[in-house]
Parts: sequence; structure tokens; C-alpha cells
Amino acid sequence: MAAVTGSIEERRFVVMRFKRIKTWTHVYHVRRHNTREMECPHLEADAPPPVLIVGTADVAGEIRHALKRYGVKHRPGEVLALEFVVSASREVFDGLEGEAYSKRLREFMMSSLRAFHDRFKIDGQIVSVALHEDERTPHLHVVVVPLICEPDNRRKDKAPIYRLSAKRVIGGRGDMSREQTRFASYFEHMGLERGKERSGARHVSNREHEAMLEQARQEVIAEREGLAMDRQKIAEVAMQLGNERDALAAERAAIQAERETVSEDRARLDRDREALEADRLRLREERERLAAEREAMMKKCEEAEALKKRAIERTQILRDLLAAGENLRRHVLAMAPERRTPAIKKAVLMSKQLDEASREATQHDAWLATMIAHRGGTGGQVGR
Repeated sequence: MAAVTGSIEERRFVVMRFKRIKTWTHVYHVRRHNTREMECPHLEADAPPPVLIVGTADVAGEIRHALKRYGVKHRPGEVLALEFVVSASREVFDGLEGEAYSKRLREFMMSSLRAFHDRFKIDGQIVSVALHEDERTPHLHVVVVPLICEPDNRRKDKAPIYRLSAKRVIGGRGDMSREQTRFASYFEHMGLERGKERSGARHVSNREHEAMLEQARQEVIAEREGLAMDRQKIAEVAMQLGNERDALAAERAAIQAERETVSEDRARLDRDREALEADRLRLREERERLAAEREAMMKKCEEAEALKKRAIERTQILRDLLAAGENLRRHVLAMAPERRTPAIKKAVLMSKQLDEASREATQHDAWLATMIAHRGGTGGQVGR
């Protein structure tokens, strides 16, 4: 065999395993499986049907024909046939399509058939070869009748006879290991090799494999249901978060509207405060103006009171003068004519005094008028 190189991921293997068939019922199940008459849940959809390369769909008939041909009778407990399954690593066929896939598949089938024909040389011993392409990797099911040919020691001529002997055909564990190595040598040109010798790996039967697949399927279903429930919970939480987000958005909008209202109220209060401040300033100015006017008015009242007092005094003086003049006039009229001249003189003197008092009164009237006019102009200025 070629030298083994590369990592485990780069290496590609050919796998050959077998099982013993001891009853015709088992043969029946093998036929149903190999022809896909029975339901297989792990098959790929839209895959091609099985292809019979050797023999017919009637595997039991083919075995009976081989036994009858060589005059062999099956005894209870004996192995009727051996079913071999030949497959390869998935990477051998992955990524190939069309003519490239067909070429690789033909090469794989021809190497397998050559290996079996070189190993089982009795004509008709290989009763069935079926190709399956409906699983992850294409593989072959090969059914072989374990015939051996040996001399019949009971006869003098030692004529050869045929009989069933799976033990002689398969041999022991060491023989099977060597057979695996011999079988893999037919695939060296394809870059394939046998698996690790004495690895202790155990083949999983179809029933066990299907049970494992069913368990895995149930686990996947349970996980899918769990994911669906988680997805539903996430959707509910997302919906709740969406509702909360909408509520928060509405609340934020309400807060924003309230903030704008507060801002408008604050601006209005600021304007009102400014207006009040302006009114307070105007009131202060008005109060100061009124205080000034009041002070001016008090001064006017004081001056008017003084003027009133002087006017009363002047009026009293004029009354006294008038009364004196009237008394003088009466006195003069009552006097004798010869005595009137001194009286007239006195009257002239009193007339002068009266004129002087009148002029003084006129001066007082002019002064009063001037003071009133002056105070009136000052009060108007204070008012303004």
C-alpha cells in the first residue's frame, strides 16, 4: 500500500464491513432494505432509486439457486449468506457533479467488484450487488454465499464437494484484518486507504443507527420546540419592549410638551417680571414726582398762607384808613366853616397817608401777583 501522509482531515478511507445472515427471514429484510421496499427515514429526498448491478431483487431466490446449483443444503444455525457494505469517506464524492461524479462512482464500483471477484472465485457465489445513492455517501451492498470447495474424504475418489462455511471464508480476527488491508489495496489509485488496524471501533447496525437517528431527530425536534418557545418568548418580550418603548416615547413627548409649556410660562413670567419691573420703575418715578409736587404744593401753601396773612393785614390797614377818612369827613362836615381849614389840612394829610397806603397796597398787590405768577410757573415745571 502507499505510504500514509497528511493529517486525519486530509486522509480518505475506504470502509468494508459485513454481517452474517442465518435465516430466511433475515434474507427477506435484507431484500426489502436493499431494494428500498421498506421505509428508511434517513434517506435523502429526490435521490435516485437503488441500482442492481449483480442479481435480481429476489435475493432469497438467488441464494436458493446458488445452493441448488452446487448441491448444498442449508442446516439450521448455518450462515446462509454474508452481506458486505462498501463505502468511502464523504470527501471522496463531495463537490463532484455531472461527469466528474459519474466517473468517480464508476471507478469506485469497478474497484469494489474487482476486489470481490478476486476474493470469491466460485462462479455465482456473489448473488447480489446493489448500489445506493440515496444516502449521504454512495455505497454498495454485496451479498455473498459463503461456499467452499474441498475434497470429500468419505469417497474413495476424493471428489470435490461444496458446502457452507462462513468461518472458513471469513476466518478469524487476524484474517479479517488482513482482508481489510487486501481490500483497501484495490483503491490505492483513488488515494484511499484502510482505517486504523485494531482500532477497537464497533460497527453500528442499521437498527442501532436508525435508533440513534431517531433519538437525534427527537432531540432536534425537542430543541426546535424549545427554540420555538424561546423565539415566542423573545417575540413577546420584544412586543412588550416595543409597547414600553412606545409608552416611553409618548411619555417623553408629553414631558417635552410639558417642558415647552413650562418654557413658555417661564418666558411669559419673565416678560411679566420685566413689565412689573418697568411698572415699579414708573411708580417709583411717579412717586418721586408726586413727592416733589407735594413738597412744592406745601411750599405754595405756606407762601399762600403768608400772602393771605399779609393781605389780611393790608385789608385791615385799608379798613382803618377808610374808617379814619370817614370819621374825618364827618368831623369836617360837623365843624364850623371857620374851623374847616385846619381840618381840611388834616384831611389832605390823611389823604396823602391814604395815597401812600394805597400805593403800598398796590405794591403789595403787584408783589402778590408776581409771587403767584412765579409759583404758578414753578409748579407747572414740577408737574411736568
